[in-house]
Amino acid sequence: MSDVVPEGWERFKLGDISRIYSGGTPSRTNGEFYIGNIPWIKSGEVNKRRIYSSEENISEEALKSSSAKWVNSGSILVAMYGATAGKVSRLMIDATINQAISAVWGGEKTENDFLLHQIEFLSSDLLDAVQGSGQPNLSGQIIKDLKIPLPPLPEQKKIASILTSVDEVIENT
Repeated sequence: MSDVVPEGWERFKLGDISRIYSGGTPSRTNGEFYIGNIPWIKSGEVNKRRIYSSEENISEEALKSSSAKWVNSGSILVAMYGATAGKVSRLMIDATINQAISAVWGGEKTENDFLLHQIEFLSSDLLDAVQGSGQPNLSGQIIKDLKIPLPPLPEQKKIASILTSVDEVIENT
């Protein structure tokens, strides 16, 4: 990808303009952990463009006993491992995530809908950074180091509004 950006835009590392973190998986040996009402998102679910519900739920005790973390509605999810590595989705509910997902929440300079489209557009750059053979495995550092071209916030909002409208038309079709 070229380092040239339009006038007024700047290039930032994603980790410098957003909060990025992953979650965890409660022990599968304790079946009680999976009887609860806390939505828990796994990496395979990031195949959906927007996530409105989870395939599994966990209990409050499971959340306390694991590295699973709450993620705010509106966050961007990036699958980190295996067949879904590099897939990007928008979380439409408050939920927890496992360790195979990185959550991205924009800071003061960013519009999350704009970031969603930028990360998705640059997902091949993420996968190019993967080391080794076999199934691709991204790391939190690779995601944090992704360089994002960023226009001023008002322009981000306009671009995001247009792209989100197109997404909604496609989703409804």
